[in-house]
Amino acid sequence: MGEENPYRPGDPIAEERIRDDVRSFESSAHEEDGMTRSRMGDAWTLGTSVRARRRSRGLGFMTVLTAATVALSGIALADTVVVNDVVIGPGSTKGFVVTKGGPGVDVAIQIQGQGGDGGPSGAGGNCNATSASQITVALTGLPTGVSATPTSRSFSSCGTAQTITLAASTLASTGDALVTADATGGVGTTNDGTFTLRVEAPANTAPTTPGDPFVSAGTNPNNSGEFTLSWTASTDAESNPITYTLEHEDADDAGYSVVASGLTSPSYTFAGPSAEAEGTWVYRVRASDGSLSSGYSGASLPVVVDMGAPNAPTAAADRDPEYAGDGGWFEDTVTVSFTGNGDPDLEDGSVGSGVAAVAAAQTYGTSGSHTATGTASDAAGNVSAQASLMVQVDADGPSVAFTDCPAAPLILGSTAWASWQASDGESGLASAPSGSVPLDTSSVGGKSVDSPEASDNVGHTATATCTYSVIYEWTGFLRPVDNKDADGNYVLNVVKAGSAVPVKFKIGGDQGLDIFAQAGTDASGDPTYYPTSKTITCGSNADVDAIESVVTAGGSSLQYDASTETYTYVWKTDRGWAGTCRQLIVKLDDGTYHRANFKFTKS
Repeated sequence: MGEENPYRPGDPIAEERIRDDVRSFESSAHEEDGMTRSRMGDAWTLGTSVRARRRSRGLGFMTVLTAATVALSGIALADTVVVNDVVIGPGSTKGFVVTKGGPGVDVAIQIQGQGGDGGPSGAGGNCNATSASQITVALTGLPTGVSATPTSRSFSSCGTAQTITLAASTLASTGDALVTADATGGVGTTNDGTFTLRVEAPANTAPTTPGDPFVSAGTNPNNSGEFTLSWTASTDAESNPITYTLEHEDADDAGYSVVASGLTSPSYTFAGPSAEAEGTWVYRVRASDGSLSSGYSGASLPVVVDMGAPNAPTAAADRDPEYAGDGGWFEDTVTVSFTGNGDPDLEDGSVGSGVAAVAAAQTYGTSGSHTATGTASDAAGNVSAQASLMVQVDADGPSVAFTDCPAAPLILGSTAWASWQASDGESGLASAPSGSVPLDTSSVGGKSVDSPEASDNVGHTATATCTYSVIYEWTGFLRPVDNKDADGNYVLNVVKAGSAVPVKFKIGGDQGLDIFAQAGTDASGDPTYYPTSKTITCGSNADVDAIESVVTAGGSSLQYDASTETYTYVWKTDRGWAGTCRQLIVKLDDGTYHRANFKFTKS
């Protein structure tokens, strides 16, 4: 029998003494051999592969704490969570390093079995993790911003590693943290593992190259120098603040110069006192995080700042005037068109923005003087001085009129003239301004005569027409028929009904026997001719004059006596007219009417 074991299981005093000794042992072992410890329940366990020494504070001797001794003391041996940590320095600190915003780091975890800890024994024993009672390991104490994927691993055997990936976001705090591989479950006791997790800021890298600048507001070409450039923003892997430097170069510059630096947004506005100067500009930009700068962007497309107006356009008519005199006159219509005369170079020697538009053509189609005006504008919106061209249009013919065209009928065979005058208020007359023409009186009836053709200087022509009439030289009815009295009243000629009345008259000579106008047509459609008669009221105030002679009754007829230049129309009256009054109507083929009134008696 050996010495009685002072550490009796179940004895509270003995257990507390064991705890004190273990703590003392652990402290000296940690100092001498780098031993680690963890607490599981009320039992203290020691890591494997560590020489366990106990240093007695008052006895001055060292005792090796064997597994049997621990078992006899009532403290259970335990399985251990093992991770694949490495020395990360300084010194002998072991753990893992993860970079903010960088790739994750894999932590390989396994359970290291230990016999005699209350777990399974015998063949296949010495492992607290079984399929029926798995050990689950989760990582606790992770710093804010560090994630574990998956959050835990479950083990049904020892010696087989599983991986948990740790990743730090860009918001994670840098520094060291003690992380516990916290084990739960299993058959017996399993010690937690610990390691140091170091979160580091990534190595600083330059921002990405910004995009090429482009005009995002305003126009290009531009006539004010006010516009906004923008570009695709840079990114910084370390999330450092980014600023930009914008540079420009025009056509006569030897290289780029800085427009603005320290820009905190990916744009810049030229405005007011900072408006861009005239020229053809290209721009580039680069980014900086305060320590490192990106490369330059590509050059922008050229931005043309054109503050000068184009040359005034040229105004021209669509043809030469039909009449070159008096400032030139166009016939009827003329169109004035405008053509550009170019755009001056810019201050840097580059070409201007170029003529973009000229005034629309202007057409004039009314008589008179017209002034066409128009401007040119360039692609930047500048407007030229005004160009003008005066043109004269003659859209009307000359005016021609007779001044004394006779209103009264002319006598057959008489001599007469009519005078005319012409004028033109535009291009002027190219022909005589006045004259006269003879009037034809060789026959009776309605007549007309045209003036000579008047022409103006652009080619218009015009004539005037004189309309007149020619009649016989009628001298009135001759006896025995009375026509009118001294007051102009018709005389009532009295004649026996049924007699033939010789109606005599002169018309200026022998005009032939076809001198009566047509009166109409008969029932057969044949023409009838004047003279005709119609019933009238026998007025008591009419003068009465008896017919001195009559002719033997027969058919009405017309005769001409050349010796007396007298026509005689024998008018056969009707017996039935007795007691009535009638008017004889003679219409000649010159269109004139002549009338005589009759009163018929029975005897």
